[in-house]
Amino acid sequence: MALNGLNAAAAVAILNNARVDDETRTRGVILAAFVPGPLGLAVPFVLAQQAGASVTGTDGTDTDVRESVVPEVVGLSPEDAKDKLNRAGLVAVVVKVFSESEVDKNKVVSQEFEVGTIRLLNSTVEIGVSAGPKPAEEVPVEDIDKAKKEIEERIEASERKVEGKIEASEQKLEGRINEVLAAIGKIKDPNDETFA
Repeated sequence: MALNGLNAAAAVAILNNARVDDETRTRGVILAAFVPGPLGLAVPFVLAQQAGASVTGTDGTDTDVRESVVPEVVGLSPEDAKDKLNRAGLVAVVVKVFSESEVDKNKVVSQEFEVGTIRLLNSTVEIGVSAGPKPAEEVPVEDIDKAKKEIEERIEASERKVEGKIEASEQKLEGRINEVLAAIGKIKDPNDETFA
């Protein structure tokens, strides 16, 4: 893993300016060097804020550190997520959500802000805690009775339609039989008694 010298140098400057103790300064420089990109630059500010330090601005005045970096809490238990957000100076707001699997139940499955987002101290961060898979909806008895009646009506309508088609086919067939018999009657031998 490559160390980020720019982040480490920035951490030294920020933490020296914040007047934190040596242990916090050392920890901040090491963490900033290992965390890549802009997130690594946020490390010294978070440590200074947690230590209750102030930062001297370019105009020479001390300014309280009033921002915090949103940490990763997805996959944690709600208690661990709240604790981690509280340590970062943020307030967790738990929202129950449904997930695809039972495995995620009682775990944080989403968070309102991306990891590394800068928020004001004591800002809220919504965390979605899984209640497991969404339960099947209960259908009221009235709806079941209504659905049953609709199905019975459709079946009766279909039966009437089929009966009508059968009746029409029978009439058509009877007509064809009569036509055939009439045609046979035209060709019968008038002296033959079997056709009478």
